Amino acid sequence: TLPGYDLNWWDSQNDEAKKTTLPELTLDVEKNDTGLITLPESPLSAPLVSAPSPESSGDVNSLWRTLTFVFLGLWIMTLGIAIWAWKKR
Repeated sequence: TLPGYDLNWWDSQNDEAKKTTLPELTLDVEKNDTGLITLPESPLSAPLVSAPSPESSGDVNSLWRTLTFVFLGLWIMTLGIAIWAWKKR
Protein backbone atom coordinates (compact mmCIF):
# COMPACT_ATOMS: atom_id res chain seq x y z
CA THR A 1 0.00 0.00 0.00
CA LEU A 2 1.34 3.39 -1.02
CA PRO A 3 0.19 6.27 1.19
CA GLY A 4 -1.93 9.10 -0.15
CA TYR A 5 -0.40 12.48 -0.96
CA ASP A 6 -1.61 16.07 -0.60
CA LEU A 7 -0.60 18.15 -3.59
CA ASN A 8 -0.69 21.95 -3.50
CA TRP A 9 -0.86 23.57 -6.93
CA TRP A 10 -1.65 26.89 -8.59
CA ASP A 11 -4.66 27.13 -10.88
CA SER A 12 -3.46 29.62 -13.48
CA GLN A 13 -6.87 29.88 -15.17
CA ASN A 14 -8.70 30.94 -11.99
CA ASP A 15 -5.60 32.59 -10.44
CA GLU A 16 -5.87 30.81 -7.08
CA ALA A 17 -4.09 28.16 -5.03
CA LYS A 18 -5.72 24.75 -4.84
CA LYS A 19 -5.07 21.52 -2.97
CA THR A 20 -5.66 18.03 -4.31
CA THR A 21 -5.49 14.84 -2.29
CA LEU A 22 -4.34 11.74 -4.10
CA PRO A 23 -5.82 8.58 -2.52
CA GLU A 24 -3.67 5.74 -1.24
CA LEU A 25 -2.86 3.06 -3.75
CA THR A 26 -2.97 -0.65 -2.99
CA LEU A 27 -1.09 -3.00 -5.29
CA ASP A 28 -1.59 -6.76 -5.45
CA VAL A 29 1.76 -8.44 -6.11
CA GLU A 30 2.07 -12.15 -6.80
CA LYS A 31 5.21 -14.24 -6.81
CA ASN A 32 6.14 -15.46 -10.29
CA ASP A 33 9.35 -17.28 -11.21
CA THR A 34 9.02 -16.87 -14.98
CA GLY A 35 10.96 -13.60 -15.00
CA LEU A 36 13.62 -14.91 -12.63
CA ILE A 37 17.17 -14.62 -13.95
CA THR A 38 19.62 -17.22 -12.66
CA LEU A 39 23.37 -16.96 -12.87
CA PRO A 40 25.47 -19.84 -14.19
CA GLU A 41 27.26 -21.86 -11.52
CA SER A 42 30.68 -21.53 -13.15
CA PRO A 43 31.89 -18.21 -14.49
CA LEU A 44 31.94 -18.00 -18.26
CA SER A 45 35.38 -17.66 -19.76
CA ALA A 46 35.56 -14.75 -22.12
CA PRO A 47 38.26 -14.71 -24.76
CA LEU A 48 40.94 -12.16 -24.09
CA VAL A 49 40.71 -9.41 -26.63
CA SER A 50 43.20 -6.61 -26.54
CA ALA A 51 41.87 -3.19 -27.38
CA PRO A 52 43.47 -1.71 -30.45
CA SER A 53 45.83 1.08 -29.59
CA PRO A 54 44.73 4.41 -30.97
CA GLU A 55 46.91 5.72 -33.72
CA SER A 56 48.36 9.05 -32.76
CA SER A 57 48.61 11.64 -35.43
CA GLY A 58 51.68 13.83 -35.12
CA ASP A 59 50.07 16.63 -37.14
CA VAL A 60 47.11 16.96 -34.77
CA ASN A 61 49.32 16.90 -31.67
CA SER A 62 51.63 19.58 -33.02
CA LEU A 63 48.63 21.72 -34.03
CA TRP A 64 47.18 21.58 -30.52
CA ARG A 65 50.59 22.28 -28.97
CA THR A 66 51.05 25.31 -31.25
CA LEU A 67 47.56 26.64 -30.52
CA THR A 68 48.14 26.19 -26.79
CA PHE A 69 51.27 28.32 -26.85
CA VAL A 70 49.67 30.96 -29.09
CA PHE A 71 46.71 31.39 -26.74
CA LEU A 72 49.03 31.32 -23.71
CA GLY A 73 51.01 34.18 -25.25
CA LEU A 74 47.85 36.14 -26.02
CA TRP A 75 46.61 35.64 -22.46
CA ILE A 76 49.92 36.86 -21.01
CA MET A 77 49.80 39.91 -23.30
CA THR A 78 46.23 40.65 -22.17
CA LEU A 79 47.29 40.32 -18.55
CA GLY A 80 50.23 42.67 -19.13
CA ILE A 81 48.00 45.29 -20.81
CA ALA A 82 45.47 45.04 -17.95
CA ILE A 83 48.19 45.55 -15.32
CA TRP A 84 49.67 48.48 -17.29
CA ALA A 85 46.22 50.12 -17.63
CA TRP A 86 45.51 49.59 -13.92
CA LYS A 87 48.82 51.18 -12.85
CA LYS A 88 48.32 54.11 -15.23
CA ARG A 89 44.96 55.23 -13.80
